[in-house]
Amino acid sequence: MNKSEVSFGIFSNVYGGNARPVFHELRYRGYECTWFTSFFSVKAQMNKENLPCVLIRSKKPAQHILDAMNSVDVFITTHGDGHIPHESTAKLVDLWHGAGGYKLQERVEYLKKCSLICAPSEEFRQEHIKYGVSKDKVKVTGYARLDVLKAKQG
Repeated sequence: MNKSEVSFGIFSNVYGGNARPVFHELRYRGYECTWFTSFFSVKAQMNKENLPCVLIRSKKPAQHILDAMNSVDVFITTHGDGHIPHESTAKLVDLWHGAGGYKLQERVEYLKKCSLICAPSEEFRQEHIKYGVSKDKVKVTGYARLDVLKAKQG
């Protein structure tokens, strides 16, 4: 597949955190990437910056999120499984704010359905594995906005 054949969607109600640099990096590399949110303020901010964003607001958010997921090849989320249906054909990637094991026990069944889980460190990777998530799915990626601190140290 070439880049024009792969599309990404990011679902987050905050235009910030570790999802924002991922979004911009994907777009910089030439991938189609759309931000999905249920917050009007995020939609307004993205419109102001002329960035692709879809507002998901309805009495049936799960159906609209499923529609959003099915509109892309890879769906990235930062807020876990609370609203994410599992019937989609899209590959599901979990960033979870880059905070690793927070609420991990509550999220295990959802994480088992993900294609990729980004862990900020080897310690957090091991926490995921301890709770039964496949070690092949959990990759240590660091935290997207903290790598600059390491660069300043060395």
